[in-house]
Amino acid sequence: MKKVIYHFEDEMLYESVLSFVRRAAPFRYAYAMKYQQKKDRYNVLMAYVLLCVASEQLIGELSLGVNGKPYFNKDFGQNYISISHTENMVVVAISDQNIGVDIEQYNKVNYEIVSMVCSKKEQYQIKENFQLPTLFWTAKESLSKLLNEDWYSSPMTELLYDGHDIIDRNNLSVHFEHFDFLKNTLCIASESSEVSLVEEADSTKILKFIT
Repeated sequence: MKKVIYHFEDEMLYESVLSFVRRAAPFRYAYAMKYQQKKDRYNVLMAYVLLCVASEQLIGELSLGVNGKPYFNKDFGQNYISISHTENMVVVAISDQNIGVDIEQYNKVNYEIVSMVCSKKEQYQIKENFQLPTLFWTAKESLSKLLNEDWYSSPMTELLYDGHDIIDRNNLSVHFEHFDFLKNTLCIASESSEVSLVEEADSTKILKFIT
């Protein structure tokens, strides 16, 4: 099963989320407090809360493996996780198979980034669709997280978008799912063709769980 849960930032939750993670996972709390910006601390803390919500239980501490890839310390039957956040949105994925997830705001992926990570064929597609820079970036990033490698740059990837689906000609075993929001694009990469369960955890749901 692939489950993806996202949350739009709500600063009113900050103190409640901070208190919850401080009690439930002191090491994760300490990790979040290393960030200088309140927004960054919120995102790290909220990612932990969303993993608990997705697992429907307290998950204990997280560990970081090679290249900082997070994993559960305990076995919940959903052994693979992935985390991503942008300024106004946090998303987590849990699965019984390897998974990668990434989210980005539309205005963050500029021409300089595109020219660095996209092939000429990918850039040609981008000229025809203003949303493709962000979609291609999140697809490459989610693939990078899936494989736990720096695989997002050309020529390691060769993405093709047909107006609905996205594939990587260089990694045909990988299945991509993507979702568009008002300001963001979300992309999921997995070697399973199973459709992900994607749902929002709004502020009411978050407060219900942590209190």
